[in-house]
Amino acid sequence: PSEILNNTLIYGIDSDTKKLLISKLSELKYLIRTKNVEIVDNVSSEHNWSEINIDGNSLKIAIEHS
Repeated sequence: PSEILNNTLIYGIDSDTKKLLISKLSELKYLIRTKNVEIVDNVSSEHNWSEINIDGNSLKIAIEHS
């Protein structure tokens, strides 16, 4: 996409994977084309969450456009 998103929230990542991703957040921001990526521990009802399945793991992702 040509649009750069404002913020992307990811929920459901286990603690070991989270540790690995923390050092890659800058690269992840570039790949997703977002200003910020947050790995969160709680699902907030103020966001519109989409559920995805990656390698048998269920994750939730919320994207803020502005």
